[in-house]
Amino acid sequence: FRLQSERHPEIVAPQYYSKEEIRELIELAQMYSITIVPEIDMPSHMHAILEPHPELQLKSSKGIVKVGDIDLSQDASYQLMQDLLEEFLPLFPGPYWHIGANEYIRQEDYADFPSLLTYAQQHYGPDANARDAYLGFVNWANDIVKSHGKITRAWSDGLYGGKVVQVATDIIYEHWLKSSATPQEILARGLILTRENAGYLYYVPGLDWQVPADIIYEVFDPHIFRGQTSSIPLRQRNLGVRLRLWSDYPERETENQIAEG
Repeated sequence: FRLQSERHPEIVAPQYYSKEEIRELIELAQMYSITIVPEIDMPSHMHAILEPHPELQLKSSKGIVKVGDIDLSQDASYQLMQDLLEEFLPLFPGPYWHIGANEYIRQEDYADFPSLLTYAQQHYGPDANARDAYLGFVNWANDIVKSHGKITRAWSDGLYGGKVVQVATDIIYEHWLKSSATPQEILARGLILTRENAGYLYYVPGLDWQVPADIIYEVFDPHIFRGQTSSIPLRQRNLGVRLRLWSDYPERETENQIAEG
């Protein structure tokens, strides 16, 4: 859902829902015992949010603008994100809030963004690396979510690789991609996770990314990490698995075709 912000009316999405419409949807979901888990993806995939704030878009040392990535070295970036979180967190009564935290700086190396390294060393000490700025953001957002009495959920890719900052252990870590902390790191750090193994549990209408049901029945094990073939139990920390239906191209399949798939 795209929500119209009252605190930031300059953020105009092509299609958005009013707060009243969201309240009606939450009431409908409650009738069917469905929990709505909202996600405002940060610090990446922020294209609509950053369109009226180009000065907050992350820029590399080569002048490449990361259109959907917010610059985590600017104080104004945190103010904008906090405004949105504080505005929309109270709207949803469920116990969870998803911060996204996925696919930040996807193609380039963190070394191409010296401003992040400077920020990290200023805030976390001289031994910090650039990725610590990103990991520090995750913990910062988690603190805001917890202040509203909710549990943070975040995607797994990227939540590793810092030198001095470790991701908080009270975040539900949604493991979907091989580019994540290793099972051994998860064990050592005591992270809580769910499995969204994209090799088995992703369904994207209109694309060749639809694992057949027989493969799930015959091969899938809820304790297999993406990119691995052996089962790694972690039973006390594995909250279960989720099937993910992504609506990147919603017009390519009808609801009945998706259900059949």
